Amino acid sequence: MVISLKDLLLAFQVHEGVKKRDKKGALTLRKRRVLRRRRSHVGRRIRALRKLVPYGETMEIGKLFLEAAKYILCLQMQAKAMQVMVRVLSGKGK
Repeated sequence: MVISLKDLLLAFQVHEGVKKRDKKGALTLRKRRVLRRRRSHVGRRIRALRKLVPYGETMEIGKLFLEAAKYILCLQMQAKAMQVMVRVLSGKGK
């Protein structure tokens, strides 16, 4: 599951109240529907991310993204370490 930068920025904009308005200053029905759909889509992805990151369910969103990035790097390093171990133990590391 990949969250694009565009989705993240949109989530922050919607969260911070940055919304497009018509000339009268009110959101049009179509724009409200689009924002609601995007918000629920991003919300689902954030809930999924919270389940994947250790202790993610108790973090605020900014810290969640930082911890997710750190966790990904940690998992990548663990995978590389295991690959090296397999090569060494199988005799291909010589």
